[in-house]
Amino acid sequence: MGLSELNPQWMGAGGEGISQPGTEPCPKCQGGDGMTECSTCHGTGKAYVPSPERQGIGVLLDCPCGNTDEGHQLYVPFANPLDGGPPMQTGKNKGWQRTGETFETLTLTPSILRIVPSCGWHGFITNGEVVGA
Repeated sequence: MGLSELNPQWMGAGGEGISQPGTEPCPKCQGGDGMTECSTCHGTGKAYVPSPERQGIGVLLDCPCGNTDEGHQLYVPFANPLDGGPPMQTGKNKGWQRTGETFETLTLTPSILRIVPSCGWHGFITNGEVVGA
């Protein structure tokens, strides 16, 4: 099946109104110990700064398993985002290697395994085609 049939969307992050911990100590708790809950820095001990806008950090699509329940979508982060910036690390996973810059040419490696109790879809996106079981 073609990736375009699964309502894909390029995902972004950051931008206007979005903040992230910076490098300077929090002005309210002066950097604290990171263990105390501070309402300004949320326990990070760092002053929050605007988060730069990112584009094409991953792709969101309807899960290829065929489940049409609300919210049953698949997000795949990229190790090499479209915007040329660093990957948006999610836990230990730094993302999938991407080639192609359109949904019709997108290839991701390695294979994708969706680990959720109601799904378990495993497959590939290669040259805009989605194959798996």
